[in-house]
Amino acid sequence: MQASSKTARFRELIADGKLHVRPSAFDALSARILEAAGYEIIGISGYCVSVSMLGKPDVGLVTMSETVRVCRDICKSVSIPVMVDCDTGYGDALNAMRTVDSIIEAGAGGLFIEDQVEPKRCGHVQGKQLLPFDESVAKIRAAARVRDGLDRNFVLMARTDARGAVGGSFEEAVRRACAISMPAPT
Repeated sequence: MQASSKTARFRELIADGKLHVRPSAFDALSARILEAAGYEIIGISGYCVSVSMLGKPDVGLVTMSETVRVCRDICKSVSIPVMVDCDTGYGDALNAMRTVDSIIEAGAGGLFIEDQVEPKRCGHVQGKQLLPFDESVAKIRAAARVRDGLDRNFVLMARTDARGAVGGSFEEAVRRACAISMPAPT
């Protein structure tokens, strides 16, 4: 399945109203095993990549280039859509734009970017700090412009860690989640 058809398939799965389990792969072999087991979509977890590549937890040690390499290997090995954990987009808005371009080129169906400051912390640990609201929104909008120019079906997800962040709250998580309005594919 070509990359653009994988993004279209990912959009179809999102829109079908069903629950889809998205297990995470960390290399081409684990991705092929998950596809053979019948999963319709798989993820690439930042934690899985960090532990398998470095033997270290997900604390921002894996680079964008390393994530793209793993993504490319996985996407070439399976015919199903792949969703990629791209941490914070690996920097500011310009870095996030480059990340989106590179992940689309690698063949993924989508990615998500978190709203933490650098260096990021794993989503499961205490002490996470957030980007300022306006900076976070600007980063996702910049990433969306790149997506829209390359493949409007590519799924760009903005993840907020506001609920568990220092000074964060459920209300702040909702405010951040509602701030981004992505146009539907045409």
